[in-house]
Amino acid sequence: MTEPPQQEYRRTLFVVRYVLPATLTLVGVILIVIKPEGPTLHGGLGIIGAGLAAFLFAFLARISMSGDRFRDREEDARRFFDDHGYWPDEDPSRARGRRESPASGPTGPTRRS
Repeated sequence: MTEPPQQEYRRTLFVVRYVLPATLTLVGVILIVIKPEGPTLHGGLGIIGAGLAAFLFAFLARISMSGDRFRDREEDARRFFDDHGYWPDEDPSRARGRRESPASGPTGPTRRS
């Protein structure tokens, strides 16, 4: 059976984000436990470093992509405000005065110096 592309993508993403870094880190720990001296120790520490770096890279990539979702939600809220005159999480009855008052301008009272 063939999986849908979205399901396959999620599985691959999970493997790259979590399984690969965990496997690298575990292999490094195992090498250090087997022979904690000389080149094996240095190699194990290097492999642990590679595993932690892979996890950190995946974590930072995920954080940077979540910023895009935040910006998209903010843009949707701004469009809603432009169309309706109040924010999506705002009570419409309290926001009516802003649109109707000619002295306050289109979005509410402005602060003048």
